[in-house]
Amino acid sequence: MKKIFSALVLSLFFNITYAQTSEGYISIRGSGQFKCGEYISWVETQNQAQLNLVNQWIWGFIAAYQFRGSFGNKFTPPKQGNIVSPEATTAQLFLKKYCNDNPLSDVTNGTIKMINDLGGIFYTLK
Repeated sequence: MKKIFSALVLSLFFNITYAQTSEGYISIRGSGQFKCGEYISWVETQNQAQLNLVNQWIWGFIAAYQFRGSFGNKFTPPKQGNIVSPEATTAQLFLKKYCNDNPLSDVTNGTIKMINDLGGIFYTLK
C-alpha cells in the first residue's frame, strides 16, 4: 500500500514537457522529461529504482513507436523503421553515453537517438 501511495504522490509531480520536432510540437510526460544531469547522477549513485523507472518509460516509448501503424482506421505495419527494444543494461549504457555527450538534453531525446541508431525512423527534436 505504501508503494502505491508513493507512486501516486510521485506521479503528481510530473508536468507536461513540450518537445519541438521539425514537424511541430509533441507533449512528453513522465520519465522522458528527466534531464541528462539527473540521469547521470542516478547512474553514478547506482539509484536502481530511478534507472528502472527510466527503463520502463523507454520501453513504453519504443512500444508506442512500434505500434505507430495502428493509428488509422486499419492497422498497417510500417514498411521500414521497425526495431527491437534493447534490454535494460543496453538501454542504460546507451542513455549514459548520450547524456555524457549531451548533458543539457533529456531522456526523450536520448530515446529518440536510440531509436534512430537502432534503424528506426523518427523525427529528431530541435
